Amino acid sequence: MQKTNILHKFMCASLLLSAWTFAGCSDDDTDPSPIIEPPIPPTVVVQAGEITHTSATFKLTAVASADYAYAITAPEEKFADAKELFEKGHVGILDNESQLEITLQDVSSNNDYMLHVATRQVNPYIYSKVVSTPFNTRLDYSEMITMTKIGYTDYAYHVEVPAGKTYKHISVRKSDFDFIVSLVGGSYETYLSAFGFEIKESGDFAYDKHFVDVLDGPVDIYSNTEYMVLAGEIDQNGKIISGTVTNKLFFTRKANELPYDINVEVSDITSMTAKVTIIPEQGITKFRYLTKTEVEFDNTSFEGESAIRSSIIGQWDQSENESSEKLQLDLKGLIPQTNYIVGVVGFDNNNGEKVILHRFTTGEPVLPRPVVEASYEKTQEPWNSATFRLKFKNTVSAYMCLHPKSAFDEVLNRPGVSIEDVIINNGTLLTPEQVAEAMTEKGLLVSGPDLIAETEYTFAVYAANEERVGTATAVHFTTEALPQIGGEIRKNMPGKYTATITDKDGKVHTFPVEITTGVNEATTKAYAAKNRLVCLGFGDLKEYPYYSPETLLEKGWASNPNEASLNYGPKWFIEFQQDGTITTTKPSFNGYDFTMGSFNGKVLSLCGYAKKVSSNGTVKHIDMFAEFSVEVSKDYNTVTIKPYIDAEAYGGPFTYYPSMMLKTSEYGGDPLLVGASELVLKRDTQAVKSAASNTIAPAVELNLPRKVTINIKEQTVRLNRDLILEHWSK
Repeated sequence: MQKTNILHKFMCASLLLSAWTFAGCSDDDTDPSPIIEPPIPPTVVVQAGEITHTSATFKLTAVASADYAYAITAPEEKFADAKELFEKGHVGILDNESQLEITLQDVSSNNDYMLHVATRQVNPYIYSKVVSTPFNTRLDYSEMITMTKIGYTDYAYHVEVPAGKTYKHISVRKSDFDFIVSLVGGSYETYLSAFGFEIKESGDFAYDKHFVDVLDGPVDIYSNTEYMVLAGEIDQNGKIISGTVTNKLFFTRKANELPYDINVEVSDITSMTAKVTIIPEQGITKFRYLTKTEVEFDNTSFEGESAIRSSIIGQWDQSENESSEKLQLDLKGLIPQTNYIVGVVGFDNNNGEKVILHRFTTGEPVLPRPVVEASYEKTQEPWNSATFRLKFKNTVSAYMCLHPKSAFDEVLNRPGVSIEDVIINNGTLLTPEQVAEAMTEKGLLVSGPDLIAETEYTFAVYAANEERVGTATAVHFTTEALPQIGGEIRKNMPGKYTATITDKDGKVHTFPVEITTGVNEATTKAYAAKNRLVCLGFGDLKEYPYYSPETLLEKGWASNPNEASLNYGPKWFIEFQQDGTITTTKPSFNGYDFTMGSFNGKVLSLCGYAKKVSSNGTVKHIDMFAEFSVEVSKDYNTVTIKPYIDAEAYGGPFTYYPSMMLKTSEYGGDPLLVGASELVLKRDTQAVKSAASNTIAPAVELNLPRKVTINIKEQTVRLNRDLILEHWSK
């Protein structure tokens, strides 16, 4: 076998030598030097594609090219040659592709530009000529909202307003909008109506690093974050006209991820302290940092990566957490045996970013845990108050809160929420003096006023020691029945009446109203517990017919008797107060405990409308959920609903008259019957058709809903959003 292989190799070598010999034989007149073809020079053709106000697309067709470079400049700027363009421009690899599409985002509306493109071969470098293509973004505004610039931390837009129209516009971070609407309901229309800025002509609006919201507070702009612009037409009352709202969703540009590293070291970790060293590599010009518990980061992370990054950066105009060189931090007041994250965002001079999340865990606690005792105390307080005695040990700070037990249970059923979270985020922080008193033998007495009758409550306390190790406890109790007040007036008011009111246009409306204690056993009991009488009917019966609970069930507008007993109407309430006054019942910010009417896709609400005259003489009517005073004549035959006067309002005083609204959100809606006078009810002396009958139907279970909002989000975001919610409620 070995001989055969040797023979085979010898024969192959002989044949190869023969081939070389014959190839070497040639005519003596032939030039033996090989012919070398010159290389094909690289070339590139540039063809313009779609050009918008904020971007431009071009098609590159390259020949004999390995990579390419491009740059955008002002029209008069030039590059000496392709080599300079490759040194200063954006460089990319063609990867054997002869055609490539590039989209330029470094453009803004109403500007002239020059695109410079070149290609080259490698090994050795052979450059094409620089191809310069002029283009502009001077385009018409064909839409209501046109984005005119989208940068990393800035953007601009144009709102086109037709002649004679009045618009509102607003810019908002998409996650903020979603958060607000998830809590209180609403839509683009209701949000824009409540928060939008009014404009009467077309305009351009540009924001750098932050924009201003309805509260005149800065809302910061971050890279790769979704924002939204809303615009729509308004009527003479300042309300958005249905169907006119346009929304524009967009992301700010994503920052380039830096190739440089940021070294984070955590040392000398104890139960409450740690040393953090942050060392940026060369190329990172500055960085921002934040240390929070891993749970706090997790509460932010559900809104996405940009939420984490923005929480680390903080507000752009505050630089307390910013450094440009190696930094050492001495962290104190940490929670023992807790996972923490040191978040760092580094920057360069070209809009690049680098995000680092470094985790560490604190040591085990060494101090004794707090001891908390909370007991319910029987006192001579009013029926709607409760008193508790608190006793602490090993405590330096404490929170306490009091809410209906159902609200506590609802929130505690959410994943990852503890009773400590609920108490800290919804409770009252005790003062150092109160904590000290609770540490004594007698303890501290605290009282919770303005409670609801016959309602089960939870009083919860959280105490922490110097290491912020905490202990929580809770006491459950049920309030007493509401003392019945109102006397002879309340006893004699029920009956059938004819109501009269004049609207804003001077038209007099007359309609039947029946005052009664309830429409079935459950409602009668529920209304009595709140010292209320219910008034059935509001407005002309043909235009605003009354629907009883039974009718709602018959028409399929309610799924069960309980829902029907909540949503029938139109109805409104007269309430007898502890101080002897009589008023209508005002919806509360934390949620309605009654509905004027909710059926057939419509939700009604008793409210007040007031006439407001602007400086240019324009008249519009503004709304408020007011508590109207009620007067009853000595013979009990005349009931007068008085207007509510807001003397403290800016631009006021404003006089709000009893009215009815078609709700479009929890805190606003469209006017149905806009009153402009007192609402006067005269008792009927003859039999007339009434809005409803006083027949008591069989008892059904009735639960009047109450809502408590629990929020455990990142603090700075929460404060801003809480202010918006407060504004919306007015």
